[in-house]
Amino acid sequence: MELPNHEITSMILAWSGVGNDRVDYVTDRPGHDFRYAVASSKARDELKWEAVGSNVDTMKETFRWYKDNEDWWRGK
Repeated sequence: MELPNHEITSMILAWSGVGNDRVDYVTDRPGHDFRYAVASSKARDELKWEAVGSNVDTMKETFRWYKDNEDWWRGK
């Protein structure tokens, strides 16, 4: 599933409990990337790995983990 950056940003802000007013828009710069994509074919072919769940579900699960484990990632 492909999502524009602004939709991903809106989801993360919603999970954080804050609004889109927290976004600072900047003018585009030459060479700015309009699309980011990750190819999992190498992991799938060489490691026999398969994604479980949707990208959005996985992002939300990762977000929750970091929110629930702040002491670990902040090194407290």
